[in-house]
Amino acid sequence: MQVNADFEDLPIFGVDVEMEYQGPQGQKHSKSWTFQKPDHIERFESFLDGGGGEVTYSYVVNYKGQSDAYRSPPLKTKSNLSINVGDLGVWRLDVSVGDVNFTQVASAQVEIIYDDGQGTRVVKQCTLTDQAREHAIREVIFKPRTKPCKVHVKYLMKDGSEIEIDQKDCEGEQLYINDPFQARTVSVRTRGDFDNMIDTLFVDMVYDEPANKLHQTKSLAFSKQGSRFADWTFPVIDEPAGKLSYTGNILFKNGEAQPIADPDVRGNTLLLGPDVLEVQIEPDLIDWTKVKLATVTLSYEDLGNQIAHNDTFTLRKGGAPITWSVGIKDKNKRSYKVLAKYFLDGGARKEIGPTDSTDEVLVLEQPAA
Repeated sequence: MQVNADFEDLPIFGVDVEMEYQGPQGQKHSKSWTFQKPDHIERFESFLDGGGGEVTYSYVVNYKGQSDAYRSPPLKTKSNLSINVGDLGVWRLDVSVGDVNFTQVASAQVEIIYDDGQGTRVVKQCTLTDQAREHAIREVIFKPRTKPCKVHVKYLMKDGSEIEIDQKDCEGEQLYINDPFQARTVSVRTRGDFDNMIDTLFVDMVYDEPANKLHQTKSLAFSKQGSRFADWTFPVIDEPAGKLSYTGNILFKNGEAQPIADPDVRGNTLLLGPDVLEVQIEPDLIDWTKVKLATVTLSYEDLGNQIAHNDTFTLRKGGAPITWSVGIKDKNKRSYKVLAKYFLDGGARKEIGPTDSTDEVLVLEQPAA
């Protein structure tokens, strides 16, 4: 048997251990020792006397500077015995800085509470900084530790703000205080015609965690001359409890402005811009042995929203795929007109349309002879 404790580090003067054994056929055999070093090992021997070898033991812990002692109840064992720190009536806890970013955090005020629910309650506080990164708790509680301790941390930020969080309960003898933040990245992408229609897209994003008093903001502007996309990386504490929102405006080249907003953004990718009507022009059914050249004019009108847009495309054999895109304000209004002109082999010309279509893939067919 031995007492597995650092007597120099802990407020323990010594541990008195008494052990006894009595088999059904013999007399009681007992012995006692006093332990004051962790490498002090004793051995108990007795004849079995018809028994199974289970011994009874108890111990008394005497503390430095304390008149009271802890007396254990009678305990039993059949194997080698090691009385550990948690059995000695001492709350031993080492508090250390983990991965705190002290470029953002000025200090961390830590409150640690041990409450066994049976009358023993101890509250300890310490302040951790970049210069003071460790704190030791060695508290006599006169009974074995049976419950985890609760940890509350107040982070004093260098910008003057405060963040308070409850960390997970600590069950062991080592507590690491880590950075309160994790990183979240939101990717912002834009859509729409920045060449002809959109001048600038402005967006103001806000992230809030009310329970943690965390408030983050970011303003972005997108234009043809500038960037069409951006990533915003910001610190969060409890992302599921946080809320991301945005408001903004789309400034069009004709001077009009369209507000945009989402009070509760889900996900980490934002696609911002006016609604878009996008049409893929598919000329594969044209017989290029009979058609030398073709043009197609696509027109979209929404006079109520002051939109009138048309484009003409030239189609040739082996030409690159063509996609027509136009910004719209009424997402339910997606009809457009199609005018196709075919320049046939031999000099003839054929014109079809204008016809209405809502197809997102516009298939141009060979004109009838």
